[in-house]
Amino acid sequence: MLRSRKRESIQITTIFSLSIVVIGIIGVLALIPTNGSSATSGKELPQPHIAILQRPMTNRDKLPEGFQQLPVNDRLQDVSRVRLAIADAERHYYIAPAINDELCLLSTSGSGEQLMASGTCEKSARLVTSGIYLGETDASGLVKVAMIVPDGVTAIRTDQGNIYDVKNNVALIPASSPKTLQFVGGAFDGVMFKTNFGGVPIESK
Repeated sequence: MLRSRKRESIQITTIFSLSIVVIGIIGVLALIPTNGSSATSGKELPQPHIAILQRPMTNRDKLPEGFQQLPVNDRLQDVSRVRLAIADAERHYYIAPAINDELCLLSTSGSGEQLMASGTCEKSARLVTSGIYLGETDASGLVKVAMIVPDGVTAIRTDQGNIYDVKNNVALIPASSPKTLQFVGGAFDGVMFKTNFGGVPIESK
């Protein structure tokens, strides 16, 4: 369990050039970089599309109070193009187009001074070549994964043989530190990504 910690202000720390972790006043979320992953496929792949980014904006798509003060907000093309893809009991996950033809996957919990957020921004082309996914450690040190998937993909299969459904172009994989993530369904069926989680528990900070 991540313990609450008093912080005087919200901070942002760059871990890798394309991956960020935001430290809120009540705790720490660890972000595992996506750099170094790779995809395998025996077929030529079509241009991927993200349908959720085409739907009209609603009030639920608005980023929480305090997010606009974070440096990563400056990388977004237009906050009106951010879309809430999925939420669980702990976090909300958003897909956001960014500058320089990047695509961001953002995770938030709370708002204002209670805001905790993490995210990753990658070139859009990496969606089907090396994957755009966000890993956060749970209390046991295992990695929980959120992953953006293109239209047509209905699920993600891990090397443990588990299959997780896709909702609004995002799949959530419970804490398991998967070594591989594989698209299921559509034109990208069978495309597999090697993660750099390596199945090794990562200690929470």
